[in-house]
Amino acid sequence: MFFSRNFHPQLSFVFYITAILLTWKAVNKPKRLYTIVAGVFIGLQFYSNLFSWTSILLGLLIFGVCALVQGDRQIVRKLFLMGMMAGIVASGYLISAFSFRFSEGGKDFFLRSSSISFDFIILTFRYIGFLTLFSLFFPAKKCKLKTFIISMWLAPVVLPALTQWLFGRNLEGDHWLQRFTMPWTIYGTIMVAGMFMERNKIVNRWTKLLSSVVIIVS
Repeated sequence: MFFSRNFHPQLSFVFYITAILLTWKAVNKPKRLYTIVAGVFIGLQFYSNLFSWTSILLGLLIFGVCALVQGDRQIVRKLFLMGMMAGIVASGYLISAFSFRFSEGGKDFFLRSSSISFDFIILTFRYIGFLTLFSLFFPAKKCKLKTFIISMWLAPVVLPALTQWLFGRNLEGDHWLQRFTMPWTIYGTIMVAGMFMERNKIVNRWTKLLSSVVIIVS
């Protein structure tokens, strides 16, 4: 569990990205097996860290609402099945967390693991600016992929302010921005740069290679 701690995300982030990639594959494949496997990997995020599973769940919720508005019930059904599988896998964690929350030391732990409120407005708007640029440059014909990326990207952006508003405390919200928003921002910025070059008829083979290297390193 040492490498899954917040300050050592070398392992936990791998599972986070794997769960996202499997989710996207399940959304586009008719076989139910992909949906089940994606749900299992989402459930495993609960045993990693708070920032990982909250980011994925909120991202999928946003994506599901968008799919529902667009009338894509198939995606909604798949996301519901993923949620059920994730809940089964994460049931051990949820039971333990719920029991501990109402235990004698639960409140003390909450106060020690959080801090006084912090203003995330400036940071939030900065990342929303990157999201806006991405949405403007991303091809409209790839609407489903665009919605999925923006949903998963937006989730860790709003979570610091959202949790602070809900609990009145800062749950180390900068970790959502540093560990999860920053990689999406790097990835999205490189994609926008690549699409800009492609539109201007510049060969983007090296751009794609550089994007892959930066994503892996980051």
